[in-house]
Amino acid sequence: MSVGISEEIGMHAGLIGLAAMVIVSLGSGMASGAEPASELPPGPGHDVTVQACLGCHEADTITRRRLSPADWKDMVDVMVSYGAMVDAKQKAEIVDYLSRTLPRVAATPDAGRPRETQH
Repeated sequence: MSVGISEEIGMHAGLIGLAAMVIVSLGSGMASGAEPASELPPGPGHDVTVQACLGCHEADTITRRRLSPADWKDMVDVMVSYGAMVDAKQKAEIVDYLSRTLPRVAATPDAGRPRETQH
């Protein structure tokens, strides 16, 4: 099935309109001074992490991850490449905060193995 140029232009216009509405609604929330609720653990680096991350992500998107310091650094580097506005000092503070408060959880050797019961 072929889509004519007028239908294609109409679809693009609809997507542009939707994107504009999302941007305006996000902007109005920021302009009113409303900040996203933080459910991140307290500690040094909390505030800069909230400012840098919760504008785009829900707190649980972050807190459900448990990464090594190297993996948190890689994750923050990816977010910076996507446009997160942080300087080198803030980036180091965020990585340190996430590494301390959301560390990788070591798997136990018996994980997933059924426990034997005594009879």
